[in-house]
Amino acid sequence: MKNFVSFTTSIALGLSTLHAEDKLKVFILAGDESVLEQAPIDGIADGKNLLEKPGTLKNVTANRPEFSWLRNSDGSWATRSDVVLFDAHPIHNNTETAGHFLKVGDVAYGGRKVRNMIGVEQSLGRLLGEHFEEPVMLLRFGTHSANFKRGSRSLAHDYLPPSNSNEKTEADNWDIIHCNWGIWDIAYRDPKPDNKWHSCVINGKLTTPLDTYENNLRELVKKMKATGATLVWGSTTPVHPDTPGRKAEDPGRYNAAAAKIMQENGVHITDLYAESIRQGFPKKPDVHSTGNLAAIAIEGLEAALATHKPKGNSLPRILLIGDSITGSYQNAVSKHFEGRAEVYKNPGNGEHTGTGLKNIDAWLNPKTYQFSGQEYIELVNGVKKTLADMDRYYPDYKGQPVEVAGLIWLHGLADASSARMAGQYQEQLPKLIESLRKDLGKPELPVVIAAIAADGQHANTVREAQLAVTDSNKKITAIDTRPFLLSPEQSPNDRADIYHQNAASYLGLGAAIGKAMLELQQK
Repeated sequence: MKNFVSFTTSIALGLSTLHAEDKLKVFILAGDESVLEQAPIDGIADGKNLLEKPGTLKNVTANRPEFSWLRNSDGSWATRSDVVLFDAHPIHNNTETAGHFLKVGDVAYGGRKVRNMIGVEQSLGRLLGEHFEEPVMLLRFGTHSANFKRGSRSLAHDYLPPSNSNEKTEADNWDIIHCNWGIWDIAYRDPKPDNKWHSCVINGKLTTPLDTYENNLRELVKKMKATGATLVWGSTTPVHPDTPGRKAEDPGRYNAAAAKIMQENGVHITDLYAESIRQGFPKKPDVHSTGNLAAIAIEGLEAALATHKPKGNSLPRILLIGDSITGSYQNAVSKHFEGRAEVYKNPGNGEHTGTGLKNIDAWLNPKTYQFSGQEYIELVNGVKKTLADMDRYYPDYKGQPVEVAGLIWLHGLADASSARMAGQYQEQLPKLIESLRKDLGKPELPVVIAAIAADGQHANTVREAQLAVTDSNKKITAIDTRPFLLSPEQSPNDRADIYHQNAASYLGLGAAIGKAMLELQQK
């Protein structure tokens, strides 16, 4: 074990945070929004003033000496130089912002405002960081319902594991493919010496020159047409003149080239660029300042379906291929076509046309989606993508070997809302663990399940299913999280969050998870 050294101290002493001989240990922290920051630091959260309430982090650290490790000797919040927190979810971190050393107060992943909250990551990261000589990454996969405007992810649908596919039939091909590339092709990147690209800067290197973009797009259209699907192209949205690493004139140039290719191939065109301008966007230097594009996307898909000859599927299959711009209207499209078509999206961020060429064959394989829930696909994709490009996501990475050392599953909110989903949880959870171990190539991956603390008939069913998976011989353990549930009167806010935003609850829960994970590491 090693002693804690704050990040500021390590910089002052000239210490490297990572050494070439160290093996980087990755712990996956996945589930629903419970894995994210929920407890306010100083009493201001989600625009609400909670200063006079107990249970904020400031209140807890002032009155609970056991949490004094969160402070440096000068009273400032501590930062660990040996633990990095990285968000791999393509919606929560839709710009793929690199991870950061574990600290109180999260960075603004995906260009969003800092939430000024903490969650289980603080005490979990501390225990793991103190125990291992090697550096640690908490690879988090979850997104907040307020960001995604949809609520929690269920194991019965979103995280449905592929090992449940024995009841499914062979997948037919796609009926409609809606695609867009461009906003990341026109990014000017600041290259590192080893040619791994980081932030967007206007004097950087253009990701995809226009002639390369045209060649890439022709090949992508050729592959998509070969499926027999009717294609829909969404034009690249406009960018604000002050957007870092973008030029306002580039979307127009790239859209003109794309339009020619689409017209030559009989591809339907949905003019997202014009619709965004019509709504008065962009209003700020953020590539996601596009306005609401759901209506025009749905209109384009309806037109394509009207001209498409069905292949005999029970329902037409629609595949959305694109980046986080596509993700912004994915849910609205799914809701609109509910009962009329099955809607899927490529896992992760489609990024630029080069990314598309690398992944298009896997994306076009309908078995990928037929046998797995979308969120499951995103999780596996996010883990593999992070491991393959660690120097992009782990600060000061020096090429060390990487080991996926554990999985923490903090989940159950959606399934606890339905008798059907709750009833399936006991069958699906072991299959999820089995599938993740297989797809990540870790057949004995230690797994900690944090059982749901919510009350009620369906929640009780989910919790019982979670607690039932404990099997020390299989390196799986589940912990009951109800002891960490404090009353609303002891907490900042009585809200949908199970633990009422109480910092002590999340610190205690994170420590319990960490202890359980370390016990599994010894088996």
